[in-house]
Amino acid sequence: MNEVRIVHPLRGDPPSRPGDPLEPILEVDLVQPWFPLPALGRRIQTVTGQRPLGLAFETPGPRPVHALAAGSVEVRDSRLDDHGGISVRGSRAGGGYEAVVATRNLRISYLHLKRGSARAGPVRAGEVVGVSGNTGRCVDGSGRAFVEIEARSEGKLCDLSEFSLPIVVELRINGTPVGKPRPLPPGEVEFRGFRLERLIIDPERRPDLFRPGTENVLEVVLMRGPQRIARAETILKIT
Repeated sequence: MNEVRIVHPLRGDPPSRPGDPLEPILEVDLVQPWFPLPALGRRIQTVTGQRPLGLAFETPGPRPVHALAAGSVEVRDSRLDDHGGISVRGSRAGGGYEAVVATRNLRISYLHLKRGSARAGPVRAGEVVGVSGNTGRCVDGSGRAFVEIEARSEGKLCDLSEFSLPIVVELRINGTPVGKPRPLPPGEVEFRGFRLERLIIDPERRPDLFRPGTENVLEVVLMRGPQRIARAETILKIT
């Protein structure tokens, strides 16, 4: 389950006064991250001669491939390379040298990487996860470089475009939206100390936001496109 928590201000904190700063601080846990779709070279129909299960690219020579999401890397290798023509069927070479990044509820596989270019262990979004190559089953792949990316959730293949919508945080005070929605950084599933827009408590200029002498409802909402995926609220008291 996606969760967002307001850790400052907290219900029960001493009342604020007009002129005080207000900078909400959040903790966020996501089931799945968001990330822009990659552009790693020329998009191609197939690497293996069969319809790709994800996105397939031919790169201009060996190029670094960056992790779309943070997680833990597992390295796999079919230890077979097959660069035969399109007529070759039933190859067991598969994805060749692969790096699989496991997040909380997602496994992203990077296939056909240069052998030895990946390293098992933790990786952050945007860090190099391997180098494009031509390992495994690559149709007419000798001397060329490829990478194919697949994503699975609970064992089921995902459409990578499902993750391309940014997840944004909307702030509301007493039901009134405040500022512009702020996107969470891509590729991450955990945020601690995430700060929203800094405001000055000014009931005179913004009576719609700040109401002295009563409870003010501070609400944050996480949105992925048109879908609300989590929310939290707290009470802000103003003297």
